[in-house]
This record gives sequence, C-alpha cells and structure tokens, in this order.
Amino acid sequence: MTETPARAGATTNDERLARLKQRFPDSLSRHLRLVSDWTIRWIYDVVRARGHPGIRLVHEAVVVPLELSGTRLVDIARYNQVSKSAIGQLANELQTLGYVQRDADPDDARAKRLRFTDAGIRLMLDAMDAESILEEEIVALIGARKCSQFKQLVADLAAAISARQQEAP
Repeated sequence: MTETPARAGATTNDERLARLKQRFPDSLSRHLRLVSDWTIRWIYDVVRARGHPGIRLVHEAVVVPLELSGTRLVDIARYNQVSKSAIGQLANELQTLGYVQRDADPDDARAKRLRFTDAGIRLMLDAMDAESILEEEIVALIGARKCSQFKQLVADLAAAISARQQEAP
C-alpha cells in the first residue's frame, strides 16, 4: 500500500502539538469553562449541603432557563439545543424531587409549562445564598477590587450577548 504524500504546506503532528501547547494556556474559552465549572460545582455543593441532596449538576439544564412564571419544555429544550425528551427526563427527575410541576399552558392547550414548586423556590433561594458565599470565596482568591471588576465585566458581557440574541431572527 502506498502512502499519500503530505500536502504542500501541511504541518506535522509535532508542529500542530507545538502550536497547541503555545496557545492552550491562554485559551479564553478554556478559562471561562474552568471558572464556570468551578462556580457551578461550588454552588451545587452548598445547595446539596443545605438540604437538597438529590439535586445534580445536570438539572441545571432545566432550572437555569426556567422562568418564575413557568416555561414550556420545548423552549427549555431549544435553549439547551437538545431534544424535548431529554429535557422531559430531567423535568421528571426534578418533579419527583418536588422542585417543579407541570401546569397547563394558558397559550396552548396541547402544551405544558414547567414551573417551580415551593420546594423549587427554596432551592433557588438556597442557590442565590450560595452565590453570595461564593462571592466571598472569590474575594478571598483575587481580592475585592478584582472581584467587583470581574462581576461588572461578566454582567456587561452577558448584557451584550443577550442584546445580540434579541436582534437575531
């Protein structure tokens, strides 16, 4: 069997690996993911310790986009870019845990809206309290001034992203 000659200008695996090693430590997406994962795990650890032992990280796919007035499963699925059945399974788990319930959608008789129960509201309040404790942890790590700047930068970025998404068709 004959080997195919390398394309002109193609790089070797060693060259690609060297480029990756050079760029990898400064990867913005990698840093953002690390901070996000750490933040979410930290909050979930506090929430579980506050009396919500059945809550899992994967449940975030439902509770984050869930509006206080209720949200249709199909909209939660669209937000997560997953199937309605995948979100339905997570919603079933949260319903079994007592955090959400399904109600008739006032705008569509065929659809159901998911909304927080009283226990779900307590869960979210505990998560908000955990965020305050987390902020203290961040201050301990990087200082109050940097924490304040970080919060403002993240809020600004979130607002810009939200505005751009509102403009998109």
